[in-house]
Amino acid sequence: MLDLIRLWKNTAPKNLDSEQLRHYLNNTKPTAIHFDMNTTQSSFEFKNSPNIIFVKSITNLTPVDFYNDLPEIALTQEEKEICLNVVNEQRARDPHFYEGKQLIIIGVVYDESTNAVYIEAKKVSYSFLVALSNKRFPENSHTYKQNFFKAGVLAPLITRDEMTILLQRQDGLYSVPCGFLESKEEEKRLNFDDTNLIIETAIDEITDEIAGINGSKNLRLKFSTPQITSVSFRQTGSNSFGTIDFIAPSYVDCHSSYLQYVARNNLAKDAHEHTSQNELIPLNSQKRNAFLDKLLTGQTNIPGAPLYLPVTLSLTRLVNRSSYMDLPRKIPSSSSIAWPLSFFIARPEKSISSPDEELNHTTILT
Repeated sequence: MLDLIRLWKNTAPKNLDSEQLRHYLNNTKPTAIHFDMNTTQSSFEFKNSPNIIFVKSITNLTPVDFYNDLPEIALTQEEKEICLNVVNEQRARDPHFYEGKQLIIIGVVYDESTNAVYIEAKKVSYSFLVALSNKRFPENSHTYKQNFFKAGVLAPLITRDEMTILLQRQDGLYSVPCGFLESKEEEKRLNFDDTNLIIETAIDEITDEIAGINGSKNLRLKFSTPQITSVSFRQTGSNSFGTIDFIAPSYVDCHSSYLQYVARNNLAKDAHEHTSQNELIPLNSQKRNAFLDKLLTGQTNIPGAPLYLPVTLSLTRLVNRSSYMDLPRKIPSSSSIAWPLSFFIARPEKSISSPDEELNHTTILT
């Protein structure tokens, strides 16, 4: 089996050519440029959508079927009070603030023989994530020494004419419908018989951010059941934890022009998370040059490359199964790289911590 966290640490690109940043539009928010400059990202692509199984430990792989059975992070009384202060601050800004029960991931392994991803996680509150990411805990807090990853889903859409859409977020970055992993049903199930938490979260995010109508069960867009195509690991600067995003696209039963209309006239519950600005990205191999110009070689950069590049690269492989779309896997204008997981072979007699020998044999980077 492959330890994906250790694999990410050994394949993440280190250097970004800062000269590329001069191509951002004048009105690009500084926070968005900072994100691109300081975020490193690696994604790993699956041949087929894997099964997702939450376990007590990646060493014994005993399933944990319900959220409430996950272990908690041990916090001191001072740290608990800090989290409570975060909740009070958030509710003062937004009376509808939701203190969601979230996950943090501490282990991810992939079994290529069964096409299964095993996830070791712990349960935390949203306020914990805020306090940790903003370094609100005491400087000597044990939490800063832990290897934590936030858990999320990126849920892009593919139209009939083989396009996808990037939505501008309020922070200026461009991305796709996305959200933290969260089991929302009363029983808070993690493992399912015929689906998984990533798929369920992707469906919720597509509905809540673009396809749905606030206050109604009707949809403006019909979309297929998402499938998991890749997993992305990223970290920004010296943040206390990274983020693991599973990329789970769906096909929408509409032309890109209608999808763009829906995005600009968004009626979904969480439409406020985005502006009316968006970008359509071609995915078909016959439009390779247009894809490259839009994302890599054009006059201006679209902010948010560590978010959307692993998505778009994954989608091109999905759309062009019969006619491969040759694209660079190492992105020159971003600290981002994409790998097909089939390239890596788990060898029990050899540590995964030093994959340099395997990397030297690849010809996939251009």
